[in-house]
Amino acid sequence: MFGIDILVQKVLLLTAMVFLGFILCKVRLADERLSKGFADIVIYVAQPAMIIYGFLEAEFTKTIVLTSLCVFVFAVLFHFGFYGIAGLMFRRVPTAQQKCLRYATVFTNTGFMGIPLISELISPTAAVYATFYVVAFNVFNWTLGCYIYTGDRKYMQAKKMFINPATVPTYVGLAIFVISGLVTLPDGIRPVFDSFLTPLVRDNILFLLKGTVVPLSMMMIGIRLADCQLKAMFKDKYMLLLFAVRLIAIPLLVIALMKLVIMTGIIPDSIAIPAATVLCISASTPVAALATVFAEKFQGDAVYASKLVSLSTVLSLVTMPLLAAILTKII
Repeated sequence: MFGIDILVQKVLLLTAMVFLGFILCKVRLADERLSKGFADIVIYVAQPAMIIYGFLEAEFTKTIVLTSLCVFVFAVLFHFGFYGIAGLMFRRVPTAQQKCLRYATVFTNTGFMGIPLISELISPTAAVYATFYVVAFNVFNWTLGCYIYTGDRKYMQAKKMFINPATVPTYVGLAIFVISGLVTLPDGIRPVFDSFLTPLVRDNILFLLKGTVVPLSMMMIGIRLADCQLKAMFKDKYMLLLFAVRLIAIPLLVIALMKLVIMTGIIPDSIAIPAATVLCISASTPVAALATVFAEKFQGDAVYASKLVSLSTVLSLVTMPLLAAILTKII
C-alpha cells in the first residue's frame, strides 16, 4: 500500500521543525509574540490556501466524489465518538489542563500532518479524500473545539459551525471543484486560465502559502516547548493516558470499525478501501497543532497544550509506523 520508511521520514521531518522552533526560542530569536503571530497566519491565511489548493488538484469523477463523501460521513461519526470518549476522561484534572486533554483526545493533526503524509504515501487524489476528513474536523473544531476551551455555548450555533476560517475556503474549493467538473469554459476564456490565472493562483500563490502551514505550526509548537520542563512531561499520568488513547486505542478502534464496514460489502471496495485507509491514517496522527493555537487564542494553557502536541508528535514516530503496518495487513 505504501512504504513505512516514507512515513518515518515525514514524522522525523516534523519533529525537526519542532526542534528548530525550540532552538530559535532558546537563542532568543523567537518569543511568545512570534508564536501568536504564527497562529494567526496559520488560521487565517495558510490553512485556507491549503484547503483550496487540495480541491484545485483534484479531478472531478464519480469515484472521487463518492469516496470523498464516504470519508466525510465516517469522519463526522468518528468525531462524535471521539468527543464522547473525551467527555468520560480526565474528570479529576485541573480545569485548564482538562480542556487541553479533552481537546487533544478529539482532534488530530490531520490537516498539517495527515494530508501531506497521505499525498506522499498514497497519491495526490487520496489527499483530496483527506481534505474531506479535515472538513469534518473543522466543523467540530470551530464548535465543539471552541466550546471545550471556553465553555461558551455561543460556539455551538449553526453559524459558528458552517461559517468559520476553515469552512469558508472549503466552500470556495468545493465550488471550484464542482464547476470544473460540470462546466466547460468557452474557447476564448480557457486559454486565459490555462496560461495565466491557473499557474498564478494554483501553482504560485496557493502553492507557496500552503507550504507554510507545516513549518509555521511545528515551529510554533517548538517555541512553546522551550518553556516546558521536559522531565516533568513524562511524570504526568494524565498526559501518558492521553497518548495511550489518542495514539493507540482510538486508531485501533477506527481500523477495526472500518474493517467491519468493508466486510459487510455495503460499500464497494473501490470506495471503501481508499476511504478506510485515509480515515485510519488521519485518526492515527498526533494531537492537532491547533490545540496550541486555540490555547493561545482563548487564553488557555498554551504551554501544556504544546507539551501534548510536541510529545505526541515525537511518540507518533513509533506508533504511526506500527499502526500503518497493522493497517496494511488488515484493510
